[in-house]
Amino acid sequence: MSATPPGRRRPGRGEVPGRQLLGMLMIARGRREGLACFGDDSEAVLEAIAPWAAMWLGVGLLLVLMHRGGVALPMMALTACSLLAPPVLTEALSRLWGRRAFWPRFAAANLWCEWLMLPVYALALLVAAILTEAGAPAGLASGVFVLSAVGYWAWMHWFIARHGLRIGRLRAGVLVVALVAVMTLLGLAGERLLPQLRGPLVPHVEVEDDAVDATDGGSAAAPRPAQQDAAGDWRF
Repeated sequence: MSATPPGRRRPGRGEVPGRQLLGMLMIARGRREGLACFGDDSEAVLEAIAPWAAMWLGVGLLLVLMHRGGVALPMMALTACSLLAPPVLTEALSRLWGRRAFWPRFAAANLWCEWLMLPVYALALLVAAILTEAGAPAGLASGVFVLSAVGYWAWMHWFIARHGLRIGRLRAGVLVVALVAVMTLLGLAGERLLPQLRGPLVPHVEVEDDAVDATDGGSAAAPRPAQQDAAGDWRF
């Protein structure tokens, strides 16, 4: 009889059940042994996608509750493309290179390790803010943020591709460049979509003409001088 409880899948070959966090921390330090903490089947990939899908579904539900249902649908479509494009692309490359058997574990590790970028971005922003407060040029602070955050992202995906798919350094670099190209295209699509979403998201605020004169650069309107009508009464 199988030792796997009913309703639960059997761990993949070499997988350590419930150890995704440990695997993420090991990969973050450049230890390829962390890949053994992830499954090597399609269910492991779906489990890695699930937290991201749940988070963005929550965002979409929040928009619907805010009466922004027309915004939720295109935003969710763009998010789905951003979430599914990397696995689809890497699966195609793994088939091309004859590494399809290693792809599920690679994809699961890749998706889980994307969560590592949240503290990396926060740390990079903190360093940039410290440099700005110390009087460093804005360009230097921005450069430090981009080089540290984007550089770590590129290294992480290169590392997982090299050891997860068991490919050479050059092919791992090609995979990272392909990922960057796809995400750049999706980012450009999001920029074209953002102006259409921004309008419904920002509530319309009525401004009285006496408070702000929009045609005069937003300056406050001068009070109207008192005038005397034909009957001799003063109007203000």
